[in-house]
Amino acid sequence: MAELIRLGGDVARYIAAFGHPETHAESASLLASLPGPVRRERASGLARTYLEYRQAGVTVIVERAKLDAAIVTLVGGEGFEPYARPAQLIEGIDFATAYKDEVRSVLGEPVRADEYQDNFDVAGAHVVVGYDIDDVWDVQVLARSPLRS
Repeated sequence: MAELIRLGGDVARYIAAFGHPETHAESASLLASLPGPVRRERASGLARTYLEYRQAGVTVIVERAKLDAAIVTLVGGEGFEPYARPAQLIEGIDFATAYKDEVRSVLGEPVRADEYQDNFDVAGAHVVVGYDIDDVWDVQVLARSPLRS
């Protein structure tokens, strides 16, 4: 099995915070850096809370009191501003102008792909890049792959 790539850029801060409570130094620093008020939305019947930073274009998912995932909106909409640092999200990809082929040239061959998204296993996380045709729509960073049991 090939060695998984380690991501640089803003996404590395999310990966470092995964598995830690909101009050942990890595998590607290990350959350404090996101602009705007946070809107907390608890998922009914689940031990999951969504921390929506609409001005930042970011939703952080807390599962069982630990940071577990982040969704970064690159286009904006539904009350979310687009992420302000698209060229810094993942080192080597400028999501303001990137297309599917450019994403794959940096992240490699996806472990699963369809017309709407590519799934990548990377060191310490799983990344899902959502597309509208070939344009990048959003980037989801998860603590673990939903494709593996």
